[in-house]
Formats: sequence, structure tokens, C-alpha cells
Amino acid sequence: MAWIDVAAADELAAAGKLVIRHDGRQILLLDTPTGLFACVNRCPHEGYPLREGSLSADKNSCVLTCNWHNWKFDLSSGETLVGGDRLRRFPVRRCDSRIEIEIVPEPLADRRSTILTSLRRALHEDDRDRQIREAARLMQL
Repeated sequence: MAWIDVAAADELAAAGKLVIRHDGRQILLLDTPTGLFACVNRCPHEGYPLREGSLSADKNSCVLTCNWHNWKFDLSSGETLVGGDRLRRFPVRRCDSRIEIEIVPEPLADRRSTILTSLRRALHEDDRDRQIREAARLMQL
């Protein structure tokens, strides 16, 4: 897929966070001391808007915390630090005075495999909330 022009770089720098909409998705853009990041605006836990979350960043790491249930996501590595569901991120770059993102669809086979792995773990750990979320994701797929 091609890079998509989504915002003015100076607008993002002034705001620090912007939510853009593309093809029915809300994508959160973040300008941090660590760099630019783009991720879904909805927490994978219960769908609350991550734009309302807290950001802690320095030159080595950038952690986004969902304010509703304290799930934490390391935007630099993509790891979920507190919680369990992975946060979908997108490649982002500055091109002259504009911000561009690339929305690369995740292959269906990979999505299915990820969901099934997480569902197995949820069954083993008797994590009913995750079982429900993963079953719903599998049905949607």
C-alpha cells in the first residue's frame, strides 16, 4: 500500500497528538521526544479512545497509557507492558512539511493465528474477558 498524506507536520508538533480518520478508522498520531508514532485510537482492551490517554516519553522510550484501565503500550517497540492485547501501529514518516502513514493490511492468516494463540493462552489462564474478546475477533474475521 502507498503512503497517505494525513496532516501538516507543524499542526502535529503544536498539538502533540492528532486523531485522523481514514477509511472508517481513527488513527492517533503522536509527536514525541522519541519520534513520530501512529496507532489505532481505540484501546484493544475495551475500545476507549487512546487520545485521552497519558504519554510518558524520553529519548529512549515512549509509553502510552490508557486512562480507563491503565493498559500500557510501548510505542517504540510495540510491546504491551500492562494488559494483554497488542496495539496496532502503523508506519509513519515526515515528508517535508507533511506527515504520512502507511496502512498495511495484516494478512488474514496472520491475524487468525494471532487470535488463536491469544485465545489458547486465555483458556489456559482462565482469563474470561480475553476469551470473549478473542472469540469476538475470530467471529469478526
